Amino acid sequence: MICKNCGSTVEDGVKFCTKCGERMDEVAEAVQETAEAVQETAEATQETVEATQEAAAEVKEEAADVKEKVAEVAEDVKETVANVTNEVKDAVEGAAEKVKKMPKKSLIIVAAIALVLIVVLANFKSVTNSVNKLVSSPEKYYASVEKNQIKELAGSFADTYDNNVLENLDFNNYSVDYAIEVELGEDARELIETYLEVDDTEAFKKMAASFFISLKNNVFSGEASATLGKNKLISANAVVDMDKCEAYAQIPELSDKYIGINFEEYVEDFAEEFALVMEQSDALTDAFPKAKTVEKLINKYLTIAVNNVGSVKEDKGTIEVGDIEQKCTTIRIRIKAEDMINIAKAVLEEAKDDKDLHNIIIDFVNAVAEMSEDEMEMDGEDVVDMFVEEIESFLDELEELEDEDSDSEEEIVMNLWVDGEGEVIGREVKVNDETLFSYKMAQKGSKFEFKASVYSNTYEYDYNTYEYKDIEQEITFEGAGKKNSSSLSGDFTLKMKKGDESMKLLEVAVDDFKTKKAKEGYLDGSFTFSLSKDLLEEAGAGIASSMVSKYQLKLDIKTGKDAADLAISVLDDDELFAKVAIGTKIGNGKSAKLPKGILVEDQEDIMEWAETIDTEKFLKKIEKSGLPVEIVEEIEDACDQLEEMLDE
Repeated sequence: MICKNCGSTVEDGVKFCTKCGERMDEVAEAVQETAEAVQETAEATQETVEATQEAAAEVKEEAADVKEKVAEVAEDVKETVANVTNEVKDAVEGAAEKVKKMPKKSLIIVAAIALVLIVVLANFKSVTNSVNKLVSSPEKYYASVEKNQIKELAGSFADTYDNNVLENLDFNNYSVDYAIEVELGEDARELIETYLEVDDTEAFKKMAASFFISLKNNVFSGEASATLGKNKLISANAVVDMDKCEAYAQIPELSDKYIGINFEEYVEDFAEEFALVMEQSDALTDAFPKAKTVEKLINKYLTIAVNNVGSVKEDKGTIEVGDIEQKCTTIRIRIKAEDMINIAKAVLEEAKDDKDLHNIIIDFVNAVAEMSEDEMEMDGEDVVDMFVEEIESFLDELEELEDEDSDSEEEIVMNLWVDGEGEVIGREVKVNDETLFSYKMAQKGSKFEFKASVYSNTYEYDYNTYEYKDIEQEITFEGAGKKNSSSLSGDFTLKMKKGDESMKLLEVAVDDFKTKKAKEGYLDGSFTFSLSKDLLEEAGAGIASSMVSKYQLKLDIKTGKDAADLAISVLDDDELFAKVAIGTKIGNGKSAKLPKGILVEDQEDIMEWAETIDTEKFLKKIEKSGLPVEIVEEIEDACDQLEEMLDE
C-alpha cells in the first residue's frame, strides 16, 4: 500500500504509515464496511426477534386452545375409566378364586396386564372418540360421527336385503314349511261351547295344522295335516307337474289311492307359459344388485350429503330424558338453501357417472325387456343415456335456482347429541324453527330412558270465532328400561297431544329385544300391547271399553335366516285367553314326481277311486280324538250319507 500523506510504501494490513503516522484509508473503509454490516445484522436480528415474538404469541394462544381440549379429553377419559373401574373390580373379584394358587409375583404381573388390557380394549371407542374430538375441527368431527352412523346403517340395510330378498329369489328351487298351533284358554272354550251348542270343548284346548309347499324343476309338491290334541285327524298329499300338466292328490285317512287329473285342455299351452314365466323370473332375479353394491351406494350418497352440509358448531353439554342426565357432545348443523342446492348438485354429479348405478338400471331394463312379449324400443344403455340427460338438465335448473335463492332464509337445523364413544344418542330436526321430529336416549349404566316425538300442525274450524285455528300435534313414544350391547327390555307408552289435550293410546312392554340381530334384519323379542281406556272411549267403545282394555296382545317373535317363529297370545288379566303359534322354515325345493294312481278321464274313474274310500278307518280316529259327542255324530252321519251315495 502507498501512504497518501508522504508517499511511503507500507505493507498490506498495516493500519498507520511507519514514516509519518497517517491512518491508512483502506483500513478506514474496511472498518466502515464492517460497521455497516454489523448494523444490518442488528436490524435483521431485531426483525427476527419481533417475528419470533409474534409466532410465540400465536403458539401460546393455540396452546391455550389445545390445553382446553386436552382438559376435556382428560375429563372424558377420567369418567370412562371411572365407569369401567367397577366392571374391572367385579371381573377381578369373580376370578379371584381361580388364581389363589398362583405365585404372588406372577399374580401381580398378570393382574396389572389384565387391568391395562381391560381398560384400553373395553374403552377403545371412547378413547378413539376423545382423540378424534381433540385433533378435528367441528366440521370434521361431525362428518366422522355421521359416517360411522351411515356405515352401520348401510351394513344393516344390506344384511336385511340379502337375508330377506336375495336369499328367496330362486323361485324354482324353493320350499316353505308352516306349522300352526292353536291353544285356547278356559274362557275361549266356553265361548265355543256357547257358539257350537256343545257341552265339552276340552278337545279344542290344543289344535295344530301343518303345511309344506315345494317347487323344484317345475314340479309342485305339498303336504298338509290337522291335529287335535295328540291325535292326527286328517292329512293330504299332492303333486303337480307343470310340464306334463298333471296333478295328483291323496287323503290317506280315507284312501290309499291317489286320484289325478290332466289339466292341459283347460289351460292351453299352460306348460310352455309356465316355463317361460320361470325363465323370465330367473332373468329378473339376476338383475337384482348384490348386497355389497347396495351397501356401497347407500354409504356413498349419504356420505356425499354429509360432506356438503352447512356450518357446524360443537360444544360440551348434557342430554336429559326422564330422570337420567348424561354428559355428551352437542353438535348443531345449519343447512341453508344454498347448502341444500350444493348437496343436490354433489349427489347428481356423482350419479351422472356412477357405473354401479348405471349397471343396475341396465340390468333391470334388459330383464323387463326379456319378460315383455312386445319388443321394446329402448334397451338399458338407452335408458341410462336418458337418465344422464335428465340429470344434466336438473343440474342446469339448480344453477338457476342457486342465483334466485342466494338470499333465501330457508334453513334446516339439526341438533345431535353424541356420547363418549361417538354414538349418536339423540337427534332433532327443525325446518325454519319448527321441529319435525326428535329422539333422545340417555343411559346411566345399564338403565336408559327414551323419548321420540313427531310434530305436525292441523287446522280446526272454531264456530265461536268463525275462523280456522292452527293446532299443534305431537305423537310421542317414550319409555325406560335396561339395555346392554345386544338387547334391551323396558316399558313404553304411545301418546298423542293435540293442542292442550293429551291422550294415552297404547302401552308396550318389551322383553329381551335383540338389538344386535335387528341390525341384520331379524326380529327377536317379546312385545306386549295394551290398549288404553282413553283410546277405546274416544273410539266409541263406551261401556265395552273397560272389558276390552283388560285384554292384552302379546307377540313373541324370533326370526332367522331360514326360519321364523311367531306366537300371538291374547291375555285376560295375565291369564291365557287364546294363542296362535306359527313356525316357518324356508329351504331348497324337494324333488318330487307324479305318483301312481287313478287318472280321471271319465265318471267311471271317479267311481273306481270312490270304491277305495274306507270311512271306518277315518271314524275310528274321530272317535279317539275327544271331539264333543255332538260333532262326532254329525261326522258319522256325513260318512253314512257318503257310503249310501257310493252304493247307488
